[in-house]
Amino acid sequence: MNAFANAQQQKISFDVSLNSSSTLLLPIPNQLIYTNTTFELWQNKRRVNASYSLVNKWPVLHGKKYIRLLNITPDSINGLSGVLTLTWQES
Repeated sequence: MNAFANAQQQKISFDVSLNSSSTLLLPIPNQLIYTNTTFELWQNKRRVNASYSLVNKWPVLHGKKYIRLLNITPDSINGLSGVLTLTWQES
């Protein structure tokens, strides 16, 4: 079940083809995702276990910090080809 189902959910979908050593580097437009955000990765309505790390931030704007580059490392690469959906919610 999607933990964000009852909250204002924001998401982006993208098509991937990963190999055994893949991670995803996702560039984020400015003022879109705050640094204090919780993420979930989905494939075909199934949650994919992954770790997320902030690689780079945009300059602080009006006291708010935004993600510029996000690293996504799935726990298991097996079967991760096709459309993935990243959902997020401010913590």
